[in-house]
Amino acid sequence: MYLCPECGKFHLITPSICECGYVFKKGFVKCKECGTPIDPKLEFCPNCKKSVWEMFTFVCPKCNAKIEKGQRVCKCGFVLIREVRRVEYRTETKYICPRCGYELPTLNTPCPICER
Repeated sequence: MYLCPECGKFHLITPSICECGYVFKKGFVKCKECGTPIDPKLEFCPNCKKSVWEMFTFVCPKCNAKIEKGQRVCKCGFVLIREVRRVEYRTETKYICPRCGYELPTLNTPCPICER
């Protein structure tokens, strides 16, 4: 979450330049209550615990519509938050006879085909 210090527009994604012409530097926004820098990933000021949703107005980067807390997709269809799904891979170890290629149940099992 990035707030333009020049015009006050809030950007959900890191812009390089605001519509008003302000050039952004990656970093923090300041709390409107106490002036403490707030990391863009946080929802609350670390000092006064005020919600950024109460301090700032969030707008869609595509259509400039107001965004409510918890909204994942804008009315225009723009995806505001992409969810990352954790994928777990199951690995299965197969033991194969080096002589004939038969699949063995365990590592040191004698091959029933070539008896090795």
